[in-house]
Amino acid sequence: STLSDPSQDLQFIVAGDECVYLYQPDERGPCFAFEGQKLIVHWYRGYLVIVSKDWKVSPKSEFTGGDPQNSDKQILNIYDLGNKFIAYSSVFDDVVDVLAEWGCLYVLTRDGKLHVLQEKDTQTKLEMLFKKNLFEMAINLAKSHHLDSDGLSEIFRQYGDHLYNKGNHDGAIQQYLRTIGKLEPSYVIRKFLDAQRIHNLTAYLQMLHLQSLANADHTTLLLNCYTKLKDISKLEEFIKTSESEVHFDVETAIKVLRQAGCYSHAVYLAEKHKHHEWYLKIQLEDIKNFQEALRYIGKLPFEQAESNMKRYGKILMHHTPNEATELLKVLCTD
Repeated sequence: STLSDPSQDLQFIVAGDECVYLYQPDERGPCFAFEGQKLIVHWYRGYLVIVSKDWKVSPKSEFTGGDPQNSDKQILNIYDLGNKFIAYSSVFDDVVDVLAEWGCLYVLTRDGKLHVLQEKDTQTKLEMLFKKNLFEMAINLAKSHHLDSDGLSEIFRQYGDHLYNKGNHDGAIQQYLRTIGKLEPSYVIRKFLDAQRIHNLTAYLQMLHLQSLANADHTTLLLNCYTKLKDISKLEEFIKTSESEVHFDVETAIKVLRQAGCYSHAVYLAEKHKHHEWYLKIQLEDIKNFQEALRYIGKLPFEQAESNMKRYGKILMHHTPNEATELLKVLCTD
């Protein structure tokens, strides 16, 4: 048995032949199925160190079964319980004790030899995990070692690249979403444009806007994705969201929506954000709703109403002569 590091969660560790049990001051903690007769148990820097007997299975023959036989050797395993993996494993001859001092572990064997075990630095550990494509484990390890946001973002990028190259685009975009604010957006956008993965690209662009990191090009691309997918509900949700929640270039959005033939959405944005020129241009040139355009001009301040009547007076007089005349009378007499 041993005690864990008091600077972490204080736990009392009991090692049996079948399992290792953890006890906390108020309750029993988790248990781990580490088999074998335990000879030495230590706790070192968040790692559980166990020395156990090495049982070898003898070859089967017509006279003997495959029963395990005791060996003179012993196995030393170092477990990272938090991240759930074996950090180190090796066989030693007749271990007397395991000691921790000067930032290292020392394994003393009966022959008088002292073996030094030194923990690898975090970056080396991560690179080993990357080579084995164990990205989830690498992320957990990085978090437990308090790696900064730049370091974590790089792991997310590598994990995303790995999934993308395997053809798992849905999984890849989830990792790329975690890089927003660190990784250049064009890196991700280019990948999913080339792969024609519009749904994944849309999810990424939406998050860019939610985090106020989108530029006019991103807005154009997102609106084009909505229109290409014919996802009107998402389009409406986007343009009607509060400005405090989503930031985008309104004029760019109006132009894109107009070009896509989404006139009702374009005039909604133009009216909401007081882009009077765009509102009137779409009503008169695209929708041909002359009475609505006239009504809108009538609500504008005098200077703006006057300038728009100068610009659109001829077309309004042609299509709505009576209403246009009445508005001109009002403007000239007020």
